[in-house]
Amino acid sequence: MKETIDYSKKENWYQIPEITKDVDTFYIYATEYIMGSLMEGAPEYASLDNEEMLQGAAGEYLLHATAYADATNVFMPYYRQCGMTVMKRAWKETGNVEIQDIGADAQVLPDRGVVVTHAKGMEMDEETIKVVGEFFGPDGRHGEDYALFYNNIKDNVAKRIAAYKANHLR
Repeated sequence: MKETIDYSKKENWYQIPEITKDVDTFYIYATEYIMGSLMEGAPEYASLDNEEMLQGAAGEYLLHATAYADATNVFMPYYRQCGMTVMKRAWKETGNVEIQDIGADAQVLPDRGVVVTHAKGMEMDEETIKVVGEFFGPDGRHGEDYALFYNNIKDNVAKRIAAYKANHLR
C-alpha cells in the first residue's frame, strides 16, 4: 500500500467548494474502480490517478453529490478504492453480506417486488450486466439509486437543513 493521502493538497480532492452556506457535506462516492479491477493483472487497489475512478468520481459528483449543493457546501475527496476482486473475496471469506431497508421516498410495492418511480433506467451492455449481476443480482440497478431518487434527496436535504438552521442557528 502507498503512503497516506495528503488531503491538504487540492489535487487529492474532486471538489473543495467556496464556503457560502452554513452547513457542509462531506460526500464519499461509491466505488468506481470496477471494470478495470477485473482485468487480468489489475492492481487490487486503484491509485488516485486511475482514469476509471476519476471519470466515475466526476459522474458521481454531477449526478449524485449536486443534490446537496443548493443547501450545503459539498466537499468530495478522492480516495483509494479496492477493486471488485477484493470485495468479492472478502464476501466469500466472511459471508457478511447484508442488505437492509434504509428507506426511500418512493412507492414500494412488495407484492410485486418493485419500486415505482417515473425515472427511466439506463440500458446496460452484456459485460456490465454480468458484473452487476454477480454482486447485486440479475440486471441489478443499484448504481442508479441516486438517479431514481435525485429530486427526492435534493428536496429532503433542503428541508432538513432548513429545519436544522431554524432550531440550532439562531
